[in-house]
Amino acid sequence: MKEETNLDVILKGMFCEFTDEKDHGYYYLCDRPSGEMRLGGPEVGRQSEDNIYEFVWVPISNLAKINMVPIEIKQKIIEVFG
Repeated sequence: MKEETNLDVILKGMFCEFTDEKDHGYYYLCDRPSGEMRLGGPEVGRQSEDNIYEFVWVPISNLAKINMVPIEIKQKIIEVFG
């Protein structure tokens, strides 16, 4: 988390694991973010007009309305917390 966002967090446990034809990722539940959020890690080099990384705090009630990928993770968040 620190590498990608510059935030310090307390890990609460794994939320889920996701694999598709392009990626394999682990998603964690976190608590108490501190620090100034900014993009870091390899994502800085990958960012372009066609590939945008944007940090946004979104209420669960608005999550269905935003473009978030992978869609399966968005759906799982809504299913579990919505």
